[in-house]
Amino acid sequence: MKVLQTLLFLIFTSCANSPLRIYTSTNKESVFHKDGLWKLSDEKIEVMLESDRDLITRALLKCHQKESKVGLGIINDNYTKLSKDDQVWNIRTVCHILAKNYDEALLSVDRGLLTVKNNESLKIKLLHNKALIFHKIEHFTEAEILYKEVLKLSPTLYSTQYNLGLLYLQYNLLSEAKSYLIPLLKVAPNDIDLLSSIGITFALEGQYIKGIQYFEQIPSVNRKREDIALYYSLALIGAKRFDEAKIVLKDQDVPFISGIRQMSRSLQKMVEEHLKTIAAK
Repeated sequence: MKVLQTLLFLIFTSCANSPLRIYTSTNKESVFHKDGLWKLSDEKIEVMLESDRDLITRALLKCHQKESKVGLGIINDNYTKLSKDDQVWNIRTVCHILAKNYDEALLSVDRGLLTVKNNESLKIKLLHNKALIFHKIEHFTEAEILYKEVLKLSPTLYSTQYNLGLLYLQYNLLSEAKSYLIPLLKVAPNDIDLLSSIGITFALEGQYIKGIQYFEQIPSVNRKREDIALYYSLALIGAKRFDEAKIVLKDQDVPFISGIRQMSRSLQKMVEEHLKTIAAK
């Protein structure tokens, strides 16, 4: 089944829209939500938006709503007032990351690190986001070093720990990935992205049954999500549970990522061929 493991790895690295943790989360079960340092709840946003005075929050919200130009415009139009706010360069960094403008994001995060003084929590945020930028542009060594620096400064930053585990997974360093991901189950046992990532790790090792156990801890409605259904079906195929894989692919949410859509169709054909072969025996 080495071919299947290679296929799973290629799908994971090329098709998955990796859930790298940036700043906010609405899912209270996620690793991301457990980080008090990073959490900016919907309720807090609503309270802040009742007043025009919190322009930083308004800008951040616009960036998360995929309106980065509007968010950055709020900062630029009010720069004289906001330039005294320690958060301004971090928010600019987040906006550029969300817009996938990684060169601009690096410039902003470096400017922020130069200007930050005695605000240790802000320094940690900036370092995390710099690691995230290098992760996004596939600079493994720089991302690894910075993630570890953040964890040395603050060992319980679960979002950073998750991202480092994901970095190792994306480079097929499976033992290292598990060493960072599995302990997070104590913090967020119901995080579907965490469970899926651990399931993928075991499947890549050829431990398909073990991987399936993690996928099956994900609620059935969430297992239909296009990427999770694809990984889950591959683990089932690896375990030669073709009937179950067929059902998973049939119930999969309609993929909007073309790579996942094409791979799902290919897997459906593969499963059908296996089932025909079994029936003919």
